[in-house]
Amino acid sequence: MTKYLAIALLITGFLVGDAYGNSVGDLIRKSKEDLKKIEADKKKEYFSSKPINPEQKKMFEKKLPLAVKGDARAQWFVGSMLYKGLGVPRDAEKGIEWLKLSFKNRFVQAASSLARIYEDGYGVKRDYKESVKWRKLAAESGVDYYYMFSLGSSYFSGGKGFVQDYVLAHKWWNLALSIYGQQELDSEGKEKAITANPSNEEVLRTFLSIAEENMTLGQITEAQRLAREWNENNSKINYTKPDKKKLIAEAQRLLREWNENNSNKFTEEEYSRFRSLDVNADVLLDKGYSYDIIRQYADEIESEQQLNK
Repeated sequence: MTKYLAIALLITGFLVGDAYGNSVGDLIRKSKEDLKKIEADKKKEYFSSKPINPEQKKMFEKKLPLAVKGDARAQWFVGSMLYKGLGVPRDAEKGIEWLKLSFKNRFVQAASSLARIYEDGYGVKRDYKESVKWRKLAAESGVDYYYMFSLGSSYFSGGKGFVQDYVLAHKWWNLALSIYGQQELDSEGKEKAITANPSNEEVLRTFLSIAEENMTLGQITEAQRLAREWNENNSKINYTKPDKKKLIAEAQRLLREWNENNSNKFTEEEYSRFRSLDVNADVLLDKGYSYDIIRQYADEIESEQQLNK
């Protein structure tokens, strides 16, 4: 929410500037400076060279087999960790492929992640058209008010692929408010209980009011019509389960390609040792177990055999 907090400062600066003894220009300038610092810190963090964190490595090794089996959330974890280089050497291209697979598997947070990746342009060519596409897909899924709020904020502020449009901003903020505290769905489309925060609801209402101050009555009416129309057309969101076999096959393909490029491959001597221990390394690799985990597994078997002699 950091980005939208800064946007909120830009918006509300016109309302509260005098109350705090600061000029509107000072507030806007400070908000822009904050955004620039956030962007600079994010870029530095992404491209900084850092050693593999053992705990993050364990997390990656835990999630990869689940991702190969078709777990959408695990696929998002794997994609995010590969993209960022957390617990594993950075591979932006493969990370993005895993994130896209996760979204195909109905995990909407993956779409939000992809929107940020293409907007930032770290490890991949910046592409605002792609960023807009993924931000819309996240909001149009209807699973979480935040994605609707995010899309509305993009339309309100404009830029980065968005044409400023108060009508569409109002539409999406209105929709965000309409489902806030009432609906949140998991990746299978099942409703899950959430605790509504009254302060968040008040923020949504404040944003709507700010939008309306910049709109004509006709524009407000049109925005409300668009929101009603969207609700009518999406009251029963299609949560047809994806083809799991097809998605698992795609996950296995991504795993094979990643394994082929892995610099930590087994040597012929290791394969010979595994065969002597009756460890089928290739089968374990296809299931998503890492090279190091298989090595540890072989060590344990060898230790057990020596103890039993």
